[in-house]
Amino acid sequence: MLRIMNRFIERWMPLLTPISLTIGIIYADFFKPHSYLVPWMFAFITFSSSLSITLRKIGEALRHPLPIFTAIIIIQGIIPVIAFAAGKWLFPSEQWIVIGLVLAFSIPTAVASILWITIYHGNVSLALSTVILNTLLASLFVPATLVVFFRQSVALDTAQVMNGLFWMIAFPSVLGIAANRMTSGKMTRCQVVFSPLAKLALLFVIIINGSVVAPFILNMNKQVFGVTTVVFFIACTGYLLGHFSGKLLRLNAADRVSLLYLSGMRNIGVGSAIAVVYFPPAVALPVVIGTLFQQLLASFFGRILMGMPAAGKQEKIIKTEEEDD
Repeated sequence: MLRIMNRFIERWMPLLTPISLTIGIIYADFFKPHSYLVPWMFAFITFSSSLSITLRKIGEALRHPLPIFTAIIIIQGIIPVIAFAAGKWLFPSEQWIVIGLVLAFSIPTAVASILWITIYHGNVSLALSTVILNTLLASLFVPATLVVFFRQSVALDTAQVMNGLFWMIAFPSVLGIAANRMTSGKMTRCQVVFSPLAKLALLFVIIINGSVVAPFILNMNKQVFGVTTVVFFIACTGYLLGHFSGKLLRLNAADRVSLLYLSGMRNIGVGSAIAVVYFPPAVALPVVIGTLFQQLLASFFGRILMGMPAAGKQEKIIKTEEEDD
């Protein structure tokens, strides 16, 4: 039964994601009071996604660290600066929107990027190592980025944000990797149960996101349209930076594929959880908007820059922002 449920959710996730967002918007009054559950849901999602990670795979990628460091610089350095500059230029009087833009593009890379990297024959070990390192360091990177850009203009409880990130990301990740290690990989069998439940948890998080941003969506105006446009173009910039950085560094084809997706995709679930729990609703708007086209952009840039995936691989196309999102 759980296997059937898992396959169904995976197959229809591109449709279930906007449906869940719509449910949250329509029934905002019912779901918004339950936003306190988001950190718990996301901690479970992170733990579930970490069960298949091994230290051996991480070690393989760390022997060649240049692509990892390049991805981290793009993810945590260049793109957040672009997001801040665009926000201050286009929304100078909307401080919370600017914070939302920076948050949306300072969160770690997406776990779902690994699936796209597999489709286009990228370096999976490199992807796993980057995702793990970026995820574990997120509890430091994200608060530090917010402090650098906004400490003088907005009162930020960075200690609380850091604590929340530790329990939502760092601790569950380490716990999942340790469980896999201590049981010699036997814990991966539990994913028959955990995987569909993690996907349901993700859909619940998306519903909560919808309930939080409902006032903005239901009162669509130029500002919401502008935020959507800015998020779209910054997301595209991430992919392009990853692609051309790989060419500039003369990486092999597999590493270039990995750098493309690691730089372009974001763990939107983390961003939305932080925005919903620690900030006003306006901060969540840019983050949640990212769920609308993250998978579409992943497919588009893969086909345009890397060509069509090998026969038989297309069916694996990312189903979700999943354990990422």
